[in-house]
Amino acid sequence: MNLKNFHLVFVSLVTLMCGFFIFWGLQRQDRLGIVFMVLGGAGVLVLGVYARIFVVKMKKIKGLVVSAFLLGLVYAPKAMACSSCFSGTGEGSAGQLNGLRWSVVFLLGIVFCILSAFGGFVMFLIRSEKKGAL
Repeated sequence: MNLKNFHLVFVSLVTLMCGFFIFWGLQRQDRLGIVFMVLGGAGVLVLGVYARIFVVKMKKIKGLVVSAFLLGLVYAPKAMACSSCFSGTGEGSAGQLNGLRWSVVFLLGIVFCILSAFGGFVMFLIRSEKKGAL
């Protein structure tokens, strides 16, 4: 598998993960559920547009993207959390579970910021190259 194919598989799986966060947010009835829905929706939107642009350039590997998407759908139920973390009815206190959930949101935000900064830098390099500044 070359780097372009791996890239498409990775983007497809991350888009599925964002879709899972939307689904998880819909099941929750609190502010954290809304945060998961917004972050997941933004991720699906941005990654969907990015994948569409990339696939248009790489028409040869559409079947691979569809295969990765279907594979992600098949294995998505196995990625669910255990009942104590998912439903919040485990042995831990509510404060601990709430802190754990907010730490997941924080880490997702950090990853989003880092990837956005990297994407911005790549766009800067592309624009600089077109202007002949580099």
